[in-house]
Amino acid sequence: MLRGLYKKALAGEIREFTGVSDPYEEPLNPEVIVKTDSESIEESANRIIAALEARGLLRREQLVAV
Repeated sequence: MLRGLYKKALAGEIREFTGVSDPYEEPLNPEVIVKTDSESIEESANRIIAALEARGLLRREQLVAV
């Protein structure tokens, strides 16, 4: 469903597409910060999962290994 959206945005078929024709606006107070330049994918994922667990939105046993 979402496939090809960036291609369409780059071709000008989608207007005001974040990161292409509409600038990305960094949040003032992000709930989670992942340091993709200095941590592994697993560390970033665990940071996100921990934030979701802390808010009661996810239980680790709900996760399915891929």
